[in-house]
Amino acid sequence: QEMGHENVIYLGVPEDDTAVGINRRNGVIDGLRNNNDSIHIRVLESDFTSELAERVIDEALMENQPSVIICATDRIALGARRAILRHNLSVPEDISLTGFGGYDLATLVTPPLTTIKFENEKTGERVEGITIMVDGVIKELFDIIKREKKEYSNNVSIVQDALMKG
Repeated sequence: QEMGHENVIYLGVPEDDTAVGINRRNGVIDGLRNNNDSIHIRVLESDFTSELAERVIDEALMENQPSVIICATDRIALGARRAILRHNLSVPEDISLTGFGGYDLATLVTPPLTTIKFENEKTGERVEGITIMVDGVIKELFDIIKREKKEYSNNVSIVQDALMKG
């Protein structure tokens, strides 16, 4: 959208894969539509193979030429790239192309595929750290509640004793 892309194809995967088929697609579409009401986004579906992605984009390019194709994975993007080249178009001059994953295979083509790299291990470590921290906070909260309950019980006992003696 910052580069003036108004005609976009998002090539995703079936919704039975929640992370990639739903969440990633929705994130991309929401991000593209943010502050850009005039953008036209065509959502197409492939599987996780480059072969089907190539066929889907081949058919789409017969209908119209987008300014950018955003693919759910790098492998899908490589299939889309083959279709783009078959139509005598070039990446990135005629059509911008991007994938998700940041895998080494993205560097095997010229020019290298634009890709969004995930730091899965770091993300997992952060989630684990947050989980440990939350567990610690919850444990401390329960300890405080127990102490306060015990103190309250002791105070009630002292008041009851004083009233009975009084």
